[in-house]
Amino acid sequence: MSRADGVCQEARDLLRGTRLDTGVYLDQIKKLEPAEQVAKVQADLAAPAKPKLKPEAAAEGEPSMPPTTETIEPVDSPEVAKLRKLFRSLTPEAQEDEYLGLHADLADLKAQIKDLKAERDGLKSQLSDLTADDKDEVIRRLTASVKTAENAKWRATEEQGRAMKQVYAFKKRVEELEQMGVVKL
Repeated sequence: MSRADGVCQEARDLLRGTRLDTGVYLDQIKKLEPAEQVAKVQADLAAPAKPKLKPEAAAEGEPSMPPTTETIEPVDSPEVAKLRKLFRSLTPEAQEDEYLGLHADLADLKAQIKDLKAERDGLKSQLSDLTADDKDEVIRRLTASVKTAENAKWRATEEQGRAMKQVYAFKKRVEELEQMGVVKL
């Protein structure tokens, strides 16, 4: 026995794929006569959807609505309705492939969000270091990071000098070998 038992076919056709296509709504209209079911569905679909309240709205002191037992879903746009129709036309295997692909995409996006949150937290930490109340400590940390950068630059310059000496030595050796006739470039 499904929740749609007792709802006429015409009303079910009108509901399919819309914001009202919920078990709660089906339970409400199956108590009506078939003609009344169709009329109620048409009227409810024509009425604008009630906006869902965001939890942060209540936290900010904005008025909140009491919780209801009815789930309010957004109205399907023509694009969403087209996608629903396309999805229903797929074979079960194709639907499964589509689901798995979307699931993999979702996992990738979640990992990307996790990385971005970690980066955001690091930047917040750096910002708090730069805006700390103890200005002397901030100056000490910044001075230490500048010295570290200067040391890295010095090491890179020294390494470059060593590499240039090796290049010069190799060029000199190649010239000697060319003069001896061993190598021709």
